[in-house]
Amino acid sequence: MTQPTLFNTKQSKLRQAAADWITRNPQAFKLFEQFALSMVGKDCKFGIGQLTERVRWEVAATWAKDAKGFKINNDLRAYIGRELVARHPELTNYIEFRRCKDEVEGDPQFQVCS
Repeated sequence: MTQPTLFNTKQSKLRQAAADWITRNPQAFKLFEQFALSMVGKDCKFGIGQLTERVRWEVAATWAKDAKGFKINNDLRAYIGRELVARHPELTNYIEFRRCKDEVEGDPQFQVCS
């Protein structure tokens, strides 16, 4: 009998894709951090979708030629949000999480990048 895995395969690929995206896009991830932490300073809850759209807007408005090839896949947003909380636990009360399909049981697994 095999031991059950913590994550199912398809979603684990998304988790890995999110980790890769964060590693390849440190400037964009810094924007996620900056905007999320500014909302904490205002004691205001927010959604990761809202935050993603703000990062997209900021990149398009300020990154000149780099913005043309810049993409954030919506499938990665939940994992980007989890990595935000892993790095900044004070965000826990500001972003609501549902369990991702790869999280077989228990609470959300916040750390995405190793």
